[in-house]
Amino acid sequence: MPSSDLEATVFIPTYRGARYIEDLVRSVFAQTYDRDFEVLVYDTDSGDESPAILQRLADEFGDRFRWKSVAKKEFSHGRTRAAAALDAHGEFVAFLTQDATPANGRWLYELLKPFELNERIVAVLGKRRRQLLFRRQLGGAAQLLGRAGQLSGRAVRRGPALRT
Repeated sequence: MPSSDLEATVFIPTYRGARYIEDLVRSVFAQTYDRDFEVLVYDTDSGDESPAILQRLADEFGDRFRWKSVAKKEFSHGRTRAAAALDAHGEFVAFLTQDATPANGRWLYELLKPFELNERIVAVLGKRRRQLLFRRQLGGAAQLLGRAGQLSGRAVRRGPALRT
């Protein structure tokens, strides 16, 4: 899909994200959004089933889904996101994390809507609602398994300095 046809790129960095990535990607593609967008994933030497899951998603979604491996020694939060912004084909880049799913089916639309108000808007943020995941233990005690969240998101408008 040529970059001029894409409104947005949704970027997701992953590390051992096999537990989350398939549901997350499917929830992004299930968005009610009338413009074309892609999903771009950078997987950092996961060592779990993430690469196989990502390849299966690439086969299913075709040119709307891209992924690549990033060496762990090359990863940093800022540098990886900056590289993704350069690699993005969309005019806008929405950033997610592997353990945050869109809060609703209009997440992408609502996130990008403010850019239509004024071309001087270059970034928007949304709030993240955390959900704690617990497992019941014998004796009734609960153990915290981890945290997951629903994300309203953040997005940036790609400017001339970011376009290739």
